[in-house]
Amino acid sequence: MPRYFFHLCRDDTRHQDQDGQVLGDADEAWEAARSAALGLMNSQPDGSVVWWSCHFEVTDEHGDVVLEFPFTEAVEIKRQPN
Repeated sequence: MPRYFFHLCRDDTRHQDQDGQVLGDADEAWEAARSAALGLMNSQPDGSVVWWSCHFEVTDEHGDVVLEFPFTEAVEIKRQPN
């Protein structure tokens, strides 16, 4: 199974993921990126980090970009009934 690396891009800085995760495919990598983004946003809800401007750059073991996951994709906006 392939290894995927989730590099956090924040404030024009790319924080390298040195370990990665072994996952079945790119769909599982997307789900893992979503889960990690939600976890990070929930860990610091005080607004000290502008998470909506962050994204993960997910690469494979060869360094090729498989997907980019903007943190805004992790958030579900629910409309309030009138």
